[in-house]
Amino acid sequence: MANRWIRITDSNTANAGDGEWYEINSVSSSTTLVTKRNYDGVSISDANVAYAIGQIGVLPEEFQELPLYRALWIYFTSSQPNVEKAALYKNLYQEGLLEMKAEYGDLDTDLSIEDGDIDMINPNFFITT
Repeated sequence: MANRWIRITDSNTANAGDGEWYEINSVSSSTTLVTKRNYDGVSISDANVAYAIGQIGVLPEEFQELPLYRALWIYFTSSQPNVEKAALYKNLYQEGLLEMKAEYGDLDTDLSIEDGDIDMINPNFFITT
């Protein structure tokens, strides 16, 4: 279960979780696990609490609907043509993608510092005061 995620179901009853997902760091027994960040909900003492364990995609949580928007855009463009719905999902996808790139993106994926033929000057060769 390590590197999967757990969510204790949020509800209005006692022994309910906060509804947030927590990454599992390790499982030490059939009744105990350790999460990578502290659980923010109330303490739970009931063994019958509802929870879900699953895998989370590589996209940040607030952008995980983007593949769905892209698929719906394609679907309403080709399989089931509907201009209004295609435009809606295209817009949702493109706006979300731009927002994700602005928040999490980087302008350069090249790891090299310089890609030209610039000579590096060693500052230790010069006397400075």
